[in-house]
Order: sequence, then C-alpha cells, then structure tokens
Amino acid sequence: MRFWLRRPGVTVILLCAGAVPSCTSKGSYESIAADDGSGLPSGEASGVVDPGAASPTSPVPAVVEPEVEAESSYRSPVLTGHYIWATNPDSGQVALIDARDRSVRTVEAGHGPEILAAIPAADGSVADRAIVLNRISRDATVLAVDDAGELEEPVFVTDVHAGANAMTVSSRGRFVIAWTDSAELASPDPLEGFQEVTVIDLGAAAPRATRLSVGYRPSRLFISEDQSRAFAVTEPGVSVIDLGDEPEVSQDIALTDEPLPDDWVRDVTLTPDGGYALVRVQDPAADPEVESEVGIVSMQTGERAAVRLAGPVTDLDLSDDGSLAVAVVSARYAPAAPAGQAGAGGEPGTGASSAAAGSGGSAGAAQSAGTAGVESVGAAGEGDGGTPATGGSAASTGGTGGAPEVTYDRLPSQIALLPVPGILDRPDSFDLATVGDEMVRSVSLSTQGSYAVLFSTAEGAEDRDHITILNIDPASSGYLGYRTEPLRSSFVRSVLVAADDSYAVAVLTPGGNSSAAGAFAVIPVIEDLAIRIEPTEAPPVAVAIGPAPTTMAAVTTSSSNGAGHFTYFVRLPDPVINKVELLSLPLATGIVATDEIEAAYVAQSHPEGRLTFIEPDPETQNVIVHDLTGFEQGRLTAIGRQ
Repeated sequence: MRFWLRRPGVTVILLCAGAVPSCTSKGSYESIAADDGSGLPSGEASGVVDPGAASPTSPVPAVVEPEVEAESSYRSPVLTGHYIWATNPDSGQVALIDARDRSVRTVEAGHGPEILAAIPAADGSVADRAIVLNRISRDATVLAVDDAGELEEPVFVTDVHAGANAMTVSSRGRFVIAWTDSAELASPDPLEGFQEVTVIDLGAAAPRATRLSVGYRPSRLFISEDQSRAFAVTEPGVSVIDLGDEPEVSQDIALTDEPLPDDWVRDVTLTPDGGYALVRVQDPAADPEVESEVGIVSMQTGERAAVRLAGPVTDLDLSDDGSLAVAVVSARYAPAAPAGQAGAGGEPGTGASSAAAGSGGSAGAAQSAGTAGVESVGAAGEGDGGTPATGGSAASTGGTGGAPEVTYDRLPSQIALLPVPGILDRPDSFDLATVGDEMVRSVSLSTQGSYAVLFSTAEGAEDRDHITILNIDPASSGYLGYRTEPLRSSFVRSVLVAADDSYAVAVLTPGGNSSAAGAFAVIPVIEDLAIRIEPTEAPPVAVAIGPAPTTMAAVTTSSSNGAGHFTYFVRLPDPVINKVELLSLPLATGIVATDEIEAAYVAQSHPEGRLTFIEPDPETQNVIVHDLTGFEQGRLTAIGRQ
C-alpha cells in the first residue's frame, strides 16, 4: 500500500521488547529481556546489487519471525558526572551516591518516586541535576547538587497527569515532558489512549507544568535541539507541540492514508534538530518479493518523498547527528527457473518385431517444453520360409519436456545508505550495499556512525549465528568493505556498539551442544582482530560500555533457577574478563567514567538499598569490588572485596 501524502507531515522508528533504553552521556547502556535459554566470507560490499548472487534454491521460502530488538527491560540509575541517583518508591527517598568516595546521602522526593532523568546544563554539558516522577503524589521533584557538593532544597512541580511513567528531557535542560508509555503496561484497555502529556518548564522563575492532549497512544517523544518544538509519535501520526512560555499542540499530522492494522509495524524517528522525519511501515504478512518504501518528510515544509527498495525493510537506524539513515532490506526469495522434466519416450515401432522406443525428449529450458525424442526403426522380423519381413516403422517422437518444479532462490540482503536531507530531493540517489549472500535483518550504529554492525535476531532467520561489520564512512578508503565474524553456533540476541567504534558487545543464546545458560561476545570493530566469546552461568540481562576512549564494559547476568547473579567486567582494548558474583538480584548496570573515577556499578534489589562498584585494580588485572548496602535507611554497610 502506498501511504505517502503530498501534504504537511512527519515520520519516525522503534523496535523493542520492553521499556525504553536508558542512556547517559557517559557511555552506552542496554538492558536485555531475560532469555532461558566455521569461517565465513569477507570482502567488499558491492555498490550495485547482483540478483544473480543467490544462494542455493529451496522448495519454499523460510518463515521468519519479526526481528526482536531486546534493548530495555530494566532502567539504569541516573548518572550525572560522578554522582549516581537511585530511587526507592516504597520509602519515598532518592539516594545520591558519590562514586569517588562511595559516600551516600538521601533526600525525601515525594510519594512513590519511580522514574528518574538527568537534567543537562543550559549549554548541553553534564550538570548535577535530576528530576524524579512521583507516581502516588502525581508531581515531580527537581534535585540538584551545588558547587560545594551539597544537596539543594528539592523543588516540587505539581499537577503532573496521572499515570505518567516516562520522561523526555531537552538537550539543554529547559523542558521535561512526562508522558505515558503504554508498552510498559500489562493489557491496557483498548479505549485508554494515554493521550495526556505534561510539559514542565524548568526555565521559568518557578518551574511550572502544562498538561496537553496528543494523539492516541504515544510511543516516542522527541524535543528538538533548539527546544522550540516537541513531537509525539502516536498511532494516528505525529502531534507537534510548540514549546516556549505557553506550550500548545499546534498540529496533528497523519502519516498514512488510512489507519494501519494493529499487527503492522511502524517505526518513526526524527533528526536531532527536528527538521526531518523518517518512517518505515512493515506488514508482517507481506509477500517478501514485494518492494517496500522508506519515507522522509520535511518538518518545516511538509514535503515528502518515498525511497523505493527491493524488499521488506526490517530495520531503520539513524546516525546520532541525523545525517545518515541506514535501512536494512531483508533477504528476499524469488522463484527459481529450473529446466523442465525430460520428455516421455516414443511409441514402439510396428512390424514383425517391435522397434525400440524412441529416446526421451531433452530437458526443457526454463518454463518451456523439452525437444522431441529421436525416432527409432524396428529390426526386421523373420517371415515364412525365412523371408525377412519389413522392419518396424519409426517410433513416434518423444514427449515434450515437463513443467518445471517451482523452487526459490534467496537473494542477498541489501543495506541502503540514505543521506539526510539530500534523499528528500533525490529519492533515487543513495548507495546500496550487499554483504555476500548474507541474510541480515537488524543494524546497530555507533555514535560516530562510521560502522554498521549487521545481524539477525528473528526466530527462523538463517544467519543468526554470526555478525557482519560494514564500513559506512564514505571518507574512508575502506568504504563498503565488510567482514563477517562467526559466533560458534550461538545466536544473536542484541548488539551494542561503543561510542568510538572500537568494540561491540553481542549478547548471545548458546546453540549446538553448549551447556551454558547464556553467552556474550566482545567484538573488535575497527581492527580485524579475534573476537572473544564468553559463556555465562545465567542469561545476560544488561550491558554497559564505557565512553570514548573505551576502556571497559560490563555484562550482568541473572537467573531465577539458582544459577546466581554475576557481572562480567571487561577490560579493553585487550579483552580481559573478571567475573564478580553479586549479592542480590540486579536491577541495572552502568559505567561511571570521569577524570577521577572509572568503574562499573550495579544497582540491586534490597529492602534498604544496594549498589556494587567494580573498579579495575591498578596493580594487577583483577578488579576491586565495593558493596554498599543500607544507604536508604542511613545504616550504610560498606564491604570491599577483590
């Protein structure tokens, strides 16, 4: 179905198996939904797709489930510089932990503080400020640390709408928008649209809240870099909010000619400046041979363009600066054209003795008949008195070739590199790459956007046991070069790329004969070095990678079957892994990295609060562990271990 309209509009993307990913300016963080559970080619990706480079045929195309981007089951505690903020909804307290000396202070926030977010400074830099949503009292609390390191008096913002469970903060800290993410709720009533949002203006003399209504069931919310507008992605389209002293909804923009069926996937994402939006729509029952489109819309003029691609687009990712969109066109299946079956043999000859049958027809060319069989003359028979009888007549011609059996060739996946905003004016001008005959369905980009890590997570996908690294930097001499890394019969669940492109961490489900409950791989991205695969006793549930230059990562595992809870601390660049047992159920994992401290931290479930710090030992390749327990009740117990 063509859905692009020539009238003002917007566009955007989300593939998720849980909540919203939690990130800070100090590294990359990813939470993964719990899961119980030979050399490959390298070369250069071609700029022109060769349909002839197909894999062997199969009788019918494989049924592949939709891609799963498992990127957010838990939330990280909020990190601002070297301070870590954590909430206790039961006690109503927020704890402030100084990672440098592991000192802890607490402050009363409100009734039922649950959702925390960091507030940046007016110039976009890190500031020691945070805001927390209080579910029961239906308000928000702004918390800050002054230059002397003392907690300031909390500032309360009243009149937050009921049921808010998510926040979006502007990049320069003036606006916070509280909204309700229905994906976080279990079986919501279909009449409940969660359309109310609360715009909190922190730039006013006294912070104030304005409640507005947007479209049905918002799924993402963006604020432009200049803090002038916000965009709520909803099921009908996009609601545009004009910010400023008097926030208001100025426009509701439809993205399709008609509402999409409930089982369709729509991904929408906006560039950081709010100038352009991109959208992909996927019908899960669509014919894999049918072309699809990625759309781009100017948010200023409403001009739209559609980029036609050769097959279903299963993922769409945007670089951090908004200059490049990467669309993954999954492998497609096209009917093969095999030869016809051989023609039938000719009829026997006539005469005193039967002639031999004519030979069979030759194999037919694709979709055509075979040639006729060769005639045969019967041998002379024996007549009365020994007179030879006339030989048999020639056989009839062979039958025509049979109709071909319908089989399918798998055509390779394609990676479309769409320049933004140039693709709006020239929707047919973009680079298209293939990576051998690989089937890829998902992509992860780093902050720098120089490499794309390609993989598949879907059940039934043929190529889930490896990842492919594609150079997408057009200024590089290796542009469109790629290499593929095998994962030893393990299946990809998720991939997170370091901000400086140096490494990626892939979360795996062990396959083959492995007895491991989980696994992860540390993968060099820039350098073609050996990857390291680490089996784990429990499935990974969270990953954190430090900021650039990347020197550490942490992978936390957890199990409810008695296998225990662990964090694997990874030193980089030469991966050295230390396994640390945790004292209780992990809730979130992160990395704190400043000039004064570099460490991983793991928040854990405990009635009085618990946090574990893991630091590299400067004297050895081991780690130093500090467990803090009881900080929310003022009875801090600090335990150091190695």
